[in-house]
Amino acid sequence: MENKSQEIEKPRDTVILILKKKRFEVDKQKLISKSQYFAALLSENYLEYRQKEHIIEYYNILSISFQDFVDWIHNDKINIFTNNWNIKKCNRLSILLQLSIIFAVNNLIEYLIYKIEEKLYFMPPKFVIDIWLLSQELNLNILRDVSFAFCLDRFDDLPLNSIYELSKDNLLKLIGNINITSTTSYLFEVTNKWMNYHNDFTIPLEILKNKETKILHSIISCEDADFDNEKFIHCWDGNDFFELTSFKYPKDIFKYCTDKYNELDGMQFVGRKYNLYLCGGKFNFTELYNKNVWRYSLISKKWFLETTMPIEKNEYMIAAFVKNKLILVGGFTSNKSVDIYDIYTGDFIIQLYKMHFIKPI
Repeated sequence: MENKSQEIEKPRDTVILILKKKRFEVDKQKLISKSQYFAALLSENYLEYRQKEHIIEYYNILSISFQDFVDWIHNDKINIFTNNWNIKKCNRLSILLQLSIIFAVNNLIEYLIYKIEEKLYFMPPKFVIDIWLLSQELNLNILRDVSFAFCLDRFDDLPLNSIYELSKDNLLKLIGNINITSTTSYLFEVTNKWMNYHNDFTIPLEILKNKETKILHSIISCEDADFDNEKFIHCWDGNDFFELTSFKYPKDIFKYCTDKYNELDGMQFVGRKYNLYLCGGKFNFTELYNKNVWRYSLISKKWFLETTMPIEKNEYMIAAFVKNKLILVGGFTSNKSVDIYDIYTGDFIIQLYKMHFIKPI
């Protein structure tokens, strides 16, 4: 009797998917396990069950996007996400997102939404406004909300042609939102041009006035001192004190927290728009620093590794935002510096200074 090492591995069962005469060989079992569409199509309930070839009749699909889809089926990853984006790569990503909906690949949908939110601020504003519109059509609510928040934050950077093509309802969602980042004069200019473009002069111009962003003063608390327990964000809006949300620290931090005494200490939190940033810190009783800047989305309730600080910082550091610049000052280390991070570009500007800190008594 042959042992396992002598057994001949059986060849994997495959199917051929044909798109515009181009043939893609796909592992049948992986395709069925990941796609509800193909699981149904290749089941015994359909005549196509025994067919080895299947024609994909969506002619607006790019071949490279379909190859991305096949790569995901085989490897659970796609080599597309970088910080260097252009319109071609964005179109490729947009079509891949639509494929994940068409073929009902839930894990791919979740993966794409996570990765788009992670890289959103590095993408062209033209693409983000298109993603906002597409996510409304596809009922992808988290992607809709994060792309909408981007459009509010970077309204001045949105292409005018894209704004003029918006429906009246979508235009009102933008210009009527209190969190839009723009001047009143620019909002008037854009709105008047939209009305001329559509020959529709029914936009109530009163909604463009008094756009003052609402700032919530917040504290982070927990019920006990264990590092891995849930943390709560409470806010004061000038009238009421309320719980906004709760969160736990990123899982990657836990692997350095071997017990309740070996916790991350001296880190700073700073909020901007719908994001909370965790910066720096040092793990107690070790020589390990957290050089990562983590971003927590209040929309998707997920952590993202935003960047890595060039110089470690822990206690006595200060973190603050000025527009789109995250400023990290000081830190009780051998290197005293002011580090400025641009969330729009992903670049750091390092300014070294000699600073002296007085320890509190």
